[in-house]
Amino acid sequence: MYLFSTLISLYNDHHSLTNILVAEVGKLNKKERMSYDRALKARRDYNNTINYAKEEAMREGKAEGLAEGKAAVKAEGIAETIRANVINMYQKELTIETIAEIVNLSVDDVHKIITSN
Repeated sequence: MYLFSTLISLYNDHHSLTNILVAEVGKLNKKERMSYDRALKARRDYNNTINYAKEEAMREGKAEGLAEGKAAVKAEGIAETIRANVINMYQKELTIETIAEIVNLSVDDVHKIITSN
């Protein structure tokens, strides 16, 4: 059993020890070999599960970020269009109250847009 735990720790610690590991695995009896194979399979399954979860999280994160970025750009574009329309209407001498009603903003917001230009 000591040999088995040593083999697993060698595998876990460093994959480049493959040659040593192969030589030691060859010394195992049938029961130890089955136990080793099960432990090795469990370790590989665990690593694959973790790696898959990381990759899936990255894909989801990228998709969320892309969607948020698109929404932000769209909102920014809409805000810029409203701002340009407010300024254009003001230059055509519409009242601030009329502009506010048309673009569905408060009078204060329309006033801020006009004065910031």
